[in-house]
Amino acid sequence: MKKFEKELYYCKKDAEKSFDKFAKKHPMFILTSDIVRLKGKMDGKKGRPKEEDKVFKGFSVKIEYSKNDKKVIKHENARGKFILGTNDFDLTELPDEMILSEYKNQSKTEGSFRFLKDPSFFASEVCLKKPEQVQAFNVCDGIVFNDI
Repeated sequence: MKKFEKELYYCKKDAEKSFDKFAKKHPMFILTSDIVRLKGKMDGKKGRPKEEDKVFKGFSVKIEYSKNDKKVIKHENARGKFILGTNDFDLTELPDEMILSEYKNQSKTEGSFRFLKDPSFFASEVCLKKPEQVQAFNVCDGIVFNDI
């Protein structure tokens, strides 16, 4: 918006058209414009200009804004929808809010299982393909399984 306010326009109509385009790009805000006629020094010399050196420079748009609550609420309601399904149809025993809280707590449980599945949790990994290798490994380890 600051960048837009710095732009200069040669006529008031151009400034109004440009503001309308800008307002359409930002529907979440209620924008009001004030078109200001600027005067200034055009010769490029330093210092305060004399009164006769002050000439018309162009038009600038000053913008005031406020949040468009209706559009923001509509946008927030449109995003973030999901469906949770359950086999329990008794709403008195398991209301919607409880289903949602149980679903959110599920990540804590899954995090614990992630730790157990992590390869660094195991002391050593052994890949045994044949039943004879499994029996030999069990005998070497000091544990004998008869039902292999």
